[in-house]
Amino acid sequence: MVRAKRYQFDTSQPQWDKPRVKPLKKPAAKKTVGTLVVERYRPRMNKLTPAERQQLRDRAMQLAFGHESESAPNPRR
Repeated sequence: MVRAKRYQFDTSQPQWDKPRVKPLKKPAAKKTVGTLVVERYRPRMNKLTPAERQQLRDRAMQLAFGHESESAPNPRR
């Protein structure tokens, strides 16, 4: 008959000093369509001049609200 091996437990150290088991990582969320579009066009967007940004902002305002945007100052980068 084979006996189970008995382990000696170290009781000289408190329990909170023992290493902890890391929690399992949550699975990564699936990328949305918007995230994929931004990843695709981000390098090109970073190279825009302030005038090009203003033109695109005006076009977006025309599409969204049907009128040109008021001349707002360009945000600092």
